[in-house]
Amino acid sequence: MLSWFRRRRYRNEVLTEVMAIYLHPDHRFQAFLRHYFPGAFTAIRNGYEREQNKTELAILLAGTVMAATIEALDDDRRERIRDEVIEWAKTPGAIHDLPGSVQHARDGLAARLKWAIAYTAKLELTHDLDDYYWNYFCNEIYGSLAGKDDKERTADRVSGFFARVVGT
Repeated sequence: MLSWFRRRRYRNEVLTEVMAIYLHPDHRFQAFLRHYFPGAFTAIRNGYEREQNKTELAILLAGTVMAATIEALDDDRRERIRDEVIEWAKTPGAIHDLPGSVQHARDGLAARLKWAIAYTAKLELTHDLDDYYWNYFCNEIYGSLAGKDDKERTADRVSGFFARVVGT
């Protein structure tokens, strides 16, 4: 019985962090995940069994969910959002300005992406996470904004990994 409570607490803490990253603090988010991303709950269960850091798992899940959301956009909207997010990211200090990340957005999803990038950057700094999680998240977001599908983003991560290992 106690293990059920621990598992449930772990799940709720991961989901709370994903909702904070995704900027969707609503009870309907779990239904959204259950419907469109049923594997998220399996990933959370596996994370609990492997004793994976909750914040790291939340970053991975949020990146995957956001990338799928971006992939579903029509090309014109995706390109407008990409331009807005890249313009914002080039502004000195913008990524570390959490409240300012959602101001002046011309699109609701762009505001959500800016928030997610800034919030994840804050998590990476405050939780002393491995760079892998920040890189994964950014690869998912910027890769999907560039029009890359899941296989292309995965190939980019693998080639980046080998480049770091080999040192080229």
